[in-house]
Amino acid sequence: MSSNLLLTGPPCVGKTALILRALTNLPPQAACGIVTRELRRDGRRVGFAVEGLKARPDATLLQITPHNRDERMRQVVGWVREVWARA
Repeated sequence: MSSNLLLTGPPCVGKTALILRALTNLPPQAACGIVTRELRRDGRRVGFAVEGLKARPDATLLQITPHNRDERMRQVVGWVREVWARA
């Protein structure tokens, strides 16, 4: 039986650390998916990096710059709505 887990919460409360710590107690084939980590510049969040839980290359999910901020935020809202519509 498979199940999904979506962990949400405010920034910097330990969501990623919790998941990664829990995964250390599981066999590698027991979990798949992604973890996102903040990309920070000068103490500010500028985007997110995607890290695969299995052997896959990491990628940048989203990077916000002063020139693309509004466009990127509209994309994020669209992606979130699409994901929740499928849930």
